[in-house]
Amino acid sequence: MLIKVIHIPTYILIFILGVIMGMMFFMTFPFIMLLLVVDLFTLCISDMVSIYSLIKGLATKNMCSKVLPAIAFVCQFVWCADIISLLIVAAVNKIKKTGLPITL
Repeated sequence: MLIKVIHIPTYILIFILGVIMGMMFFMTFPFIMLLLVVDLFTLCISDMVSIYSLIKGLATKNMCSKVLPAIAFVCQFVWCADIISLLIVAAVNKIKKTGLPITL
């Protein structure tokens, strides 16, 4: 989850560089394609780490339920929903481990 939070400024920087390069006429298309590849590569790396963590948590029975990680797994492929779903899973797991009543 920390990796995803660290990547947010990188995505913003890549977007700003893409907008600046979009205003220029020289070498615009190749540079934007390079930024697109770098952006997709960082998204893929952070998604695979999160998916591995969810699968490992389910395998070791450290998750509060099986439904919430399944929803978080699907959300890993949606840009902003991945961080939100991981935060919800972490919060619910922490609440469940402390013994507070919660229903899902």
